[in-house]
Amino acid sequence: MTEPKPETQYFIDGDWPPEQSESESRASHPVSVDMIIELVTEALLTDGGHHKQWFLEQILMVARGCPNDDYREELRKQGYEWESGIAP
Repeated sequence: MTEPKPETQYFIDGDWPPEQSESESRASHPVSVDMIIELVTEALLTDGGHHKQWFLEQILMVARGCPNDDYREELRKQGYEWESGIAP
């Protein structure tokens, strides 16, 4: 018998758990390949572009090791923008 899989914990921008600066957070947060694989798998099994967009934002946050707010603002200043996803 397989053990139940623990519920995945997702972070929404602003809910990032560490009480650290972005640079401290990034330095102390190794990329979780397992978490990225889990997010990609769930995204592939989820219908709706707005939900897939949310998964992409989550994957970016995990890969960067910090919330996307500053990065998103930096891109906005360069003329780039993306739509916010909707959590499934």
